[in-house]
Amino acid sequence: MSPTFPNARTDLTRILDAEHHHIRNGFGTEQLFNYVVDPAEHTDLALAPAHQAAVAQLRDSLARVAPRR
Repeated sequence: MSPTFPNARTDLTRILDAEHHHIRNGFGTEQLFNYVVDPAEHTDLALAPAHQAAVAQLRDSLARVAPRR
């Protein structure tokens, strides 16, 4: 694996809902993609104000199924 890949330096956890893919790395950085309209996941929506409810909901769901160690 290339050392430039994010998961070469830390664990990644992810969760999906009907339209979003939420990713959190071991450093606490989050990404959110709408894979329905952006299947190649080019546009990270995690910091967009319009998507904060989705980030919060998926963060809570992820914490229930994959709590931080």
